[in-house]
Amino acid sequence: MALIPCGANAQVEYNWPFSGFSAYRIPDNDGDVIIVRDASDNLAAKMVLTGQGADYHNKANIVQSYVYSSVSNVRTAYVDINRNGRKDGFIEDFDRLPEAADPNSLDDLNWTVFGLEHADRVIKEMNGNKWLHIDFDSPAGMLYSIGGGQIIKAWVPFGVAQRVDFDPPIDISDSVISFDLKTSYLTEAIPGVLTVIVKARSYHPDTGADMGYISWRLQNYPQQTAWWRENVGLYDLPVSGPWQKVSFSVNDLVYNDTNESHWYRPDFSDVIQCEILVLQVPLSIYETENDWVAAGSVNIDNFSVGAETEVVEQTALNSAIAVSSFEDANGVQSVFYPGSEVNVTLAATQNGDVKRITMDLIVYDSSFSWPQNIQGVVYDSRTSGDSYTTYLGKSETEARQFSFRLPSNAVQGNYRVIGIMKDADTGDVLDTTGPDVSFADETVLAYSTGFYVFERFTHSGPVSVCAPLNDTVPVGIEGTAHIAVDGSLSYHIQSPAYSIVLYEWDIFNDGSIDYSGAEADLDVNIDVSSLLTDAYSAEIPVSLKVTDNQSEPVSDTSLCTVTVTKDGSLRLTNMPSGAAKIILYAENGGVLNEINRKITNAGADVVWSALPAGAYCVTVLEYDSSPFNDPMMVMAENVFVAHNSESTVQFNENMPYITAVSFRYADTGEALGPIAPVFTGEVIEMVVQVENPSSEDSACKVTAFFDQSSTAPYDVTTRYSDASIIPASGNGSVVLPVSMPEPEETDVDTYYASIRLDSQIASVFRKVDSTSWGKALDILPLPQTRSKEKSISFSNIQWDVYDWAWQAGVYNKNVQLDNEGALHLSVRDYSGVGAQVNSARMDYHYGNYKVEMKATPTHTDLPEGAVLAFFYYWENWNSSEVQEIDVEIRSLHVSDGSAISYVDFTVHSKKAADSQIYNKTFVCPVANIDQYHSYEFRWKPDSVSFYIDGALASDQYGIPAVVNNTNFPGRIPQQPGSIIMNHWSGQKGNTWAGEPPQRKGDFTGTVKKVSITPGVRIHAINWDANLTPNVFIQSYPSLNVTLQGKDDTPSSTWIDLDTFSGSESYTFSDTGGTAKSNRLYKLIYDWN
Repeated sequence: MALIPCGANAQVEYNWPFSGFSAYRIPDNDGDVIIVRDASDNLAAKMVLTGQGADYHNKANIVQSYVYSSVSNVRTAYVDINRNGRKDGFIEDFDRLPEAADPNSLDDLNWTVFGLEHADRVIKEMNGNKWLHIDFDSPAGMLYSIGGGQIIKAWVPFGVAQRVDFDPPIDISDSVISFDLKTSYLTEAIPGVLTVIVKARSYHPDTGADMGYISWRLQNYPQQTAWWRENVGLYDLPVSGPWQKVSFSVNDLVYNDTNESHWYRPDFSDVIQCEILVLQVPLSIYETENDWVAAGSVNIDNFSVGAETEVVEQTALNSAIAVSSFEDANGVQSVFYPGSEVNVTLAATQNGDVKRITMDLIVYDSSFSWPQNIQGVVYDSRTSGDSYTTYLGKSETEARQFSFRLPSNAVQGNYRVIGIMKDADTGDVLDTTGPDVSFADETVLAYSTGFYVFERFTHSGPVSVCAPLNDTVPVGIEGTAHIAVDGSLSYHIQSPAYSIVLYEWDIFNDGSIDYSGAEADLDVNIDVSSLLTDAYSAEIPVSLKVTDNQSEPVSDTSLCTVTVTKDGSLRLTNMPSGAAKIILYAENGGVLNEINRKITNAGADVVWSALPAGAYCVTVLEYDSSPFNDPMMVMAENVFVAHNSESTVQFNENMPYITAVSFRYADTGEALGPIAPVFTGEVIEMVVQVENPSSEDSACKVTAFFDQSSTAPYDVTTRYSDASIIPASGNGSVVLPVSMPEPEETDVDTYYASIRLDSQIASVFRKVDSTSWGKALDILPLPQTRSKEKSISFSNIQWDVYDWAWQAGVYNKNVQLDNEGALHLSVRDYSGVGAQVNSARMDYHYGNYKVEMKATPTHTDLPEGAVLAFFYYWENWNSSEVQEIDVEIRSLHVSDGSAISYVDFTVHSKKAADSQIYNKTFVCPVANIDQYHSYEFRWKPDSVSFYIDGALASDQYGIPAVVNNTNFPGRIPQQPGSIIMNHWSGQKGNTWAGEPPQRKGDFTGTVKKVSITPGVRIHAINWDANLTPNVFIQSYPSLNVTLQGKDDTPSSTWIDLDTFSGSESYTFSDTGGTAKSNRLYKLIYDWN
């Protein structure tokens, strides 16, 4: 295939209408071709005209028009339906952006998240796909203060706005605005709140006057009372579920000037902005406000305008090649001189299926132009025998360095390069570093500028160029080496007036001339045995001095280096018949450096000849069918190559491999049967059995994909497990914690798994085995015994399930009761949205408060973390007073190997005059907070004592966990309040609780039981022989207690029966209630 077809000269089109682009006309009798390039010289468009000299401004003269986009080294061509040579619309898929980045801080993203009720935003990623994630919290009736003290409602609680106008404007006539949408934590859809805005050039319908750029919207946008008020075209914010496509027709957008009686006329071929908005208070037909209340997250991907109206001509390339670097002997360079050595590195990437590919490099000098001179080739790997063939696949990238020397007469100027990646079996071009794969782009700019060459004008006279024919040469058994150095690239700046007449060679560069004469090359055998008595290689410097024929001769000297080595050979036998790649590593100072790659697909022996003697590691990679990227290393073998001999290694799959997979409960270790279902919130462990056939212990770890359909993007990607040591020639297991998401519906979710095993090789973990998809788990939804009113009964106590937005927020769906009656409080992965329940009663006072609970078994390190808490709380909103007694267990304290973890016991106090909250805390050791323990606080008027499993707790210094008026004077809580349980994660920067955990699965804390024993209570009522009720009362001695009673009749009133103090127990005989069938009692108390 000819690289560049012949044709007429490309001519610059000076009348191209769009700024920032350059256009070229290639005359052709069958129809001129217009090539358009952007400001970075990338191919932007290509037009085929009806004939030679045809005017492309008239669309009737355009036979075909294509536009091109390039994202992440992937080029895509689209049919240009408007035949204007520019991209009609846009697509933002977020894939080029860094994971976990704040989109509002990214310079190369033209979109920003805004709104008073958006809590956070981040770029998320799973299996190579990235999207925009927005957390929001929209409470009821909130007013916000903005600039100038203005108080407003959040008409648009959040949205995605454009930072910079499209320049040039885009043409989206008759097209569609669409994006992929997915919500989380929404149990009910929010109707009629999702809309778009397009800012288009607009005209007065009567006068035709240009009204500038005006925002066109869907009908029913807030605060525009003259618009239609029906919910025409607005989209619902859907209930949490899978990704779905949202589409709006541009033709449905409207605008009405409330000061005029008519509509403006838009020109959607001239658009500068497009935005997504979520509305807070759309006007209904009755003009009532729908102030919706919700908290959760919105995910947006593939935001596009106009793309659906363009037919894709060429899909995104799975193959990509790029220039990585230009170097000389001293490192990376951009400027070279005649005679210089140039090293150009190309990097090729192949996604998807494995291919045998060939990389080539072509370099043109500065005389290259299209098409007058297409012969200025300085280097072509295809004709020099340097083409490089290898296997590539599974998102693998491989680099190859091409080396050549510039000629002594190299012309000055920019040198252009083109890298070509071909299918080695079919010869098809897969990608290039410049033109499209058909080479139809015939402009000079299709061939990127690689480097610049300067002529040597720094002095007059000769220039010495010393170039070894072989940088490394072997040493014979007799200790001699053949040194061959070329000096013919040396030249004279003043040629042809003067020339070089003398070449003087100094081997070892010791100042003595070893060879001289008119010959421009050195070709000698020398004895190097003395250099290699204690080494396998040595470097020999060689200098070349050249002298000219002027009346006063002028000389120049250059230096090069030849490495001599004691060589042997290495043979790898019994190779597998499938596609395989062999990588040879050499040890250098304890570090393995790659020195050579070979491929095989026929089971033939692989041989390295002229290999410097020394220690090597031979590795073999094969390509598996698992969904995990990277080829699989199946062999790593150490070998020593001796001088003048051949070492043989037989192929042997000696890497660790998976033999069995099972699941068990993380807390009990109980094995799960092959078809046993798992309830949501259960943390389970995947146990991977591994066999290690090698002669050395191996550190291994695993990760897994879980998905309901075995197709990307995958539902769950686990983090890597901790590493386990698998003994040499033995077996062992690697354990991976797994936490699965809650089913979206009430049905069982069946998950399939693919598992990856990595082994540590030369300090780097590499994939050594994987499994294809197989059935793994059935996940059952937890039975939801709570009512729609967000209320549950647990431990015979009524609790209200709360939504609120402090820290990362809580959400009622994160509160679940299981079949055993245990309460699960979850913190969601990524977002950190947690759970909370408050006691329905708000009059809990002195007494004993006990909870049996356990934390999630997953340990976290800062900045990540979550807190499971049980506490009493009272607050006076008017005076900002706060009283609180806390029991808190943090994931930061979950044991990560030791048996000791910790619980935090705290009393908080803030009085009306205080400017801050004061607290007294005890951090107390407890074994394994991820297992059930009872935690208790005993609240008295003058003290709060904390207990673990029935025993008084002590902190890490042995101090009893008792708060009293000595260590916290005047701050023991006194007010009746609520009992609260919650599980939450902090905002960014929270170093006590930690930020939301990432990629660790949902954190679920479990509460088994709550028991409350009031400090003042009627313990029992007994009747004596005379049927007189005896009331047994328990109380704190420091309280004054009054017992009241009455008959259970409508006319009866409460009367004081008795008063006592200073006693923990008291009995009152109620003679007034003798022989009465119904009698009521209550206690009234105050503190001495």
